[in-house]
Amino acid sequence: MTARDHAELIVTGDSLAAKLTPPPAFDDAAFAAPKVPIHADGRVSGGEIGHIHADGSLHLVLAPADAAQAVEHGWGQLHPAEGRAAGLPPTYVLVYSPRDPTEVAVAERLLDAAATHMTATPLGSITSIGEPRNAAPGS
Repeated sequence: MTARDHAELIVTGDSLAAKLTPPPAFDDAAFAAPKVPIHADGRVSGGEIGHIHADGSLHLVLAPADAAQAVEHGWGQLHPAEGRAAGLPPTYVLVYSPRDPTEVAVAERLLDAAATHMTATPLGSITSIGEPRNAAPGS
């Protein structure tokens, strides 16, 4: 199942659009809709908020406070330095693949936070990402 199959789940109002990332990846991605003001972090990506990989992991551009929470709680890691050297924002985060419904909910909160950050909406950072990620579900 892809974002194209269920685009209505991630497209809200006039602020977001679902489409594919450029080749060679062709990952399902969320972008700021055309004509929506975007944060400076989104200018290098053409307004991409994030994309999902085949294994379920996500790349998201988060606000600094949200990226710090994601990393501190073990939900993801910052992109390696070579990505930042290539012009990626310093808060470009790889969010690990969710393994259960609770982790899917955290990934959804992070995607919402990325959309808020990239579309320059006044909602601010997420207040809590939730509990730290366990080594394995149910542990």
